[in-house]
Amino acid sequence: MPKQHTIRIRGISVRYLDIGQGDPLIFFHGSGLDARSHLPLLEILSKHYRVIAPDLPGFGRSETPEKDWSLREYGQFFHEFLEKIKITKPILLGFSLGGGVALDLASRTRNISKVIAIDPAAIPLSLPFRTLVFKAVTESMHVSDIKSSAKLSYRIILNLLRNPFRTPGAYRNIRTSLEHGCGKPESISAPALILWGTEDWILPPEHGKLLHKKIPHATLEYVRGHHNWCIFEPERAARRIREFLS
Repeated sequence: MPKQHTIRIRGISVRYLDIGQGDPLIFFHGSGLDARSHLPLLEILSKHYRVIAPDLPGFGRSETPEKDWSLREYGQFFHEFLEKIKITKPILLGFSLGGGVALDLASRTRNISKVIAIDPAAIPLSLPFRTLVFKAVTESMHVSDIKSSAKLSYRIILNLLRNPFRTPGAYRNIRTSLEHGCGKPESISAPALILWGTEDWILPPEHGKLLHKKIPHATLEYVRGHHNWCIFEPERAARRIREFLS
């Protein structure tokens, strides 16, 4: 089981999981979720790496910022996070909103080895929030693994109920991050891998090509699956991640 730690940065308390040994790998979860939502994937990766997985501010057991945050604020925050926990040259891995956070952080420092973004929220996208929710619900109805889909829905509802008073702020951060996207992907100097589900109904797969053109040393791969494919198929996601990192 992963160890749990709490750290305070800029007056915000952040919970993070720490599991495994080896080269450090920082994992950023998707919107509406927390680090534990990805535990099967983290446990597989922890056999080869030291996996550190924070709950993004506004989600899980981390506190919510007083102001609305975009990817820029998340990137700056986790730059300080790495300094605070004294991690150098980590691998960055992120999914959805967390993929955007990983890319924004990678654009701010050369103190990383590689970056992997899975269906990332990195290209500006302006949608009414109710439309985004509709897309998420519609996609979940097309997932054949009903049991896994139910578990994912449970984690989202649990996050909402854990502290309902912070929910509006957390979801404003999602909207703000989507609208602004990743600031300067062309500044990313580390090797990058972009993985995108061909049937992603939430974030357009075409965004993968746009992002690939902006990042100097990026590889783009489309994989069979919806937006949340890496949650429902952690073994497949871990296998491709390991291939890239080897």
